[in-house]
Amino acid sequence: MRKITLNVVLALFVCLLSACESKRETTEETTTTTTTDNEMNDGMADENVGMEMPQDTTSIVTGKPGVPLYNSDAEFVAMAASGGMLEVELGKIAAQKATNAEVKKFGQMMSSDHSKANDELKTLASKKGWVRPASMLPDHQKTYDRLSKLSGKDFDRDYMAEMVLDHETDVAMFEQATQKATDPDLKAWTSKTLPTLRAHLDRARTINSSVSRM
Repeated sequence: MRKITLNVVLALFVCLLSACESKRETTEETTTTTTTDNEMNDGMADENVGMEMPQDTTSIVTGKPGVPLYNSDAEFVAMAASGGMLEVELGKIAAQKATNAEVKKFGQMMSSDHSKANDELKTLASKKGWVRPASMLPDHQKTYDRLSKLSGKDFDRDYMAEMVLDHETDVAMFEQATQKATDPDLKAWTSKTLPTLRAHLDRARTINSSVSRM
């Protein structure tokens, strides 16, 4: 009886050892798998650092998928202020360097109209606490640097071509702001300024068509 009992105890002990060993191996396998998965996820996260996720948006200028012109009232103010500076400074150059009388007159109009709009935006930005750039944004500065080096008919042609593109962007920006600006005073200012920009665009297209044939 004692011998039978001892054998039973030994059998139970062997079974217990087997169960513990199996559990230990399962735990190690799970830990290894989890660690490997975590390392893979960490690696993927590292690869994604600094990457821009694609945006399913549509450009209001081209009508094609792309990044919107701006994403907030503050960003619009910065872009509008910088664009206004470009219009004024290029207008001054055109008033002095243009060989075509219509281009010269257009430059004078740009300097006058956009100086007024810039002052209005500056007053509104000060009232609202919005930050305006002290100088032109890089893209606008590049355009200024390029055109300021030209002269004669080359300046007339490239300046008017730029004015068409620039005012197409301006009109698109301001149309978007009249609908999507969150600040009511900014929305009112863009609505008031938009007709002038549309008139500038129409005039720019007419003059550009003329000088581009010369």
